[in-house]
Amino acid sequence: MDRQVKVRGFRIELGEIESVLNQAVGIRESAVIVREDVPGDRRLIAYYAAADGHLASATDLRMHLGQTVPDYMVPSAFVKMDALPRTPNGKLDKRGLPTPELTVEKSSKSTKPRNAEEQRMSDIWAEVLRLKTVGIDDNLFELGADSLHVFQIVARANKAGMKVTPKLVLQQRTIRAILEQAKEPAGNGNGNGNGAAPVASSTIVPVSREKYRVTKT
Repeated sequence: MDRQVKVRGFRIELGEIESVLNQAVGIRESAVIVREDVPGDRRLIAYYAAADGHLASATDLRMHLGQTVPDYMVPSAFVKMDALPRTPNGKLDKRGLPTPELTVEKSSKSTKPRNAEEQRMSDIWAEVLRLKTVGIDDNLFELGADSLHVFQIVARANKAGMKVTPKLVLQQRTIRAILEQAKEPAGNGNGNGNGAAPVASSTIVPVSREKYRVTKT
């Protein structure tokens, strides 16, 4: 019970996250804690040490966790260390864990905003997630976002005149995909809004009630 925490309304067992992390290829040991470096902003932070000869990255570990645990259990930051600090009796020394830099590993696909709308959305993401810059192809959850961040982003985007929904953000996850999908016509020219061929309407044929009349006895 002392490893159970509450973050953004969710009860989380830290040992469960560590267990999944330790199953990742190339991980020697890991520790997950809750930090509140900014008052009121509690975040899950993962610290890990890679096995000799392995180059486990934050992106790899985030993807590994995402296949097993829900999004709200994926840490906001992953800090790689040569070894986790220990007390003389072998327990984890939490005071020896460094403050993480909440930055993102930029992928080769990361692209700067190309127009005013993308720039506004990028600024919103950066403000909500406390990052310096956000590319239009950066994955929302790889930036350390959780469900609360999603609702904050949607509220600010709508206030700025961009019509997006939490469902759209959760499904698309990048600024480029979200804004492109938001511009799609509601029916996309076929009445069903998903690009599929229109479904032919059936002709309604009247049926005589005499066939189904119930006679009282």
